[in-house]
Amino acid sequence: MSNNMKITHHYYTNEKTQFKELDLYIPLNNNNNSKSSPLIVFIHGGAWRSEDKADHVPLAQQLVAHGFPVALINYRLSLYEEDNKDKKLPPKVQHPMHIQDAKEAIDFLIQYGREKETLYDASKIYLVGHSAGAHIAMILALDPEHNCCETNQKVLGVIGAQGIYDIDLLSQDYPDYDFVPQAFGPDRFKYSNASPVTKKPMTNKIPSMLIVHSLDDTLINDKQAHAMVNHLKDIVNEQNDIKNNSIIELDESSVKGDHYDMLYSKEFVDAIIHFVNKTQ
Repeated sequence: MSNNMKITHHYYTNEKTQFKELDLYIPLNNNNNSKSSPLIVFIHGGAWRSEDKADHVPLAQQLVAHGFPVALINYRLSLYEEDNKDKKLPPKVQHPMHIQDAKEAIDFLIQYGREKETLYDASKIYLVGHSAGAHIAMILALDPEHNCCETNQKVLGVIGAQGIYDIDLLSQDYPDYDFVPQAFGPDRFKYSNASPVTKKPMTNKIPSMLIVHSLDDTLINDKQAHAMVNHLKDIVNEQNDIKNNSIIELDESSVKGDHYDMLYSKEFVDAIIHFVNKTQ
């Protein structure tokens, strides 16, 4: 695969740390016009406390094989510090720091694409988030506090896979999931405000959205996906704008596999490619 792509590593801020890194995969000998190709940005999951962009190289390779430039990004994780191993206090990295980092990565990719315009079209960005990464992607697309106009104009679509969209509902359904207070703090009254299902953009148009949920998932139930889709449809209906051509789709049938297994299935890659081709 390495002969078919160029891989570059970047820090997206002046802070030289693994949590502020991204990897850019550019297809070589591509029959498509790279200058007009959209960029697919993958945001990993891991309950806001684990995983790394390197874990998802296989997904990037599959998408590059279909001619799409791909960026895999890291962000700060909610890890307990050495002097807080007894976990008496939440980690210093808390919501919304994960989102702030992802936003910085996207801004970097937009600017980098403008400067290196033969690599991809910086005005065509697609966010693909898995699990906690889907939460981050949806916040970036919907929350005015964390989504400046510049980014929103460039993001054409968002794909959420096995996503967490309602933190309060998640903690009700899975009260033993200790990663929630680890990333969002112990105050449950704040969970609703940290959830994409409570966010509405200031703009008149939201990006097209595809919510993918494999019913084989043993970690996250489909209530999350349905809550997100219902909220997105409410936003579109409230706008009552005939010029709004945003596509809102829920796919619970085409992709199989448990929470992580579905990520590398041919069906998930096909779903991404079909959505991007249909909406760009």
